[in-house]
Amino acid sequence: MTTFTVAPPRARTLHFRSLSRAIADLASSETPESESMSNSVSIDVARRATVSALEDIRKEASTEGWDGYGALPVYSTTVTLALSLLQLLPSSLPAPDVSASPLGEISLHWSAGPRKVVSIAISPTGRLSFAALAGDSRLFGSEMMTDELPRSITVALQKVLGS
Repeated sequence: MTTFTVAPPRARTLHFRSLSRAIADLASSETPESESMSNSVSIDVARRATVSALEDIRKEASTEGWDGYGALPVYSTTVTLALSLLQLLPSSLPAPDVSASPLGEISLHWSAGPRKVVSIAISPTGRLSFAALAGDSRLFGSEMMTDELPRSITVALQKVLGS
């Protein structure tokens, strides 16, 4: 069971700064310094797997037509935005399935069972489009990326993955 808590803004800022550095180290090429950083900072396996999947997308979908059908490229800025969104998500969330779309977007998708799914698509402009199905409830919308997780996306994640 996943629980969501809201920390005071000051505590969240400190937490995200250290997490931001750790994710940046993991996303960059491996060096002895970043290797020791990734081992010393408490980042769960799910988060590392997501960062690795984003790096794979950066490599595989960076050119036009990467899917063989004329897909738009996934730009580095989109990957950076996805990493920023990852920083805002509770570290207790399970690893999402990560994919690239033919529109040049990156999608994060969680499935918690029948009729319990949520997806967030990150566009190159920073638009976050989301859709969630939690039993008979459907939530969807679009928000612009900011330095905080939008409330509507938090609610969607709670309905699908929380209590």
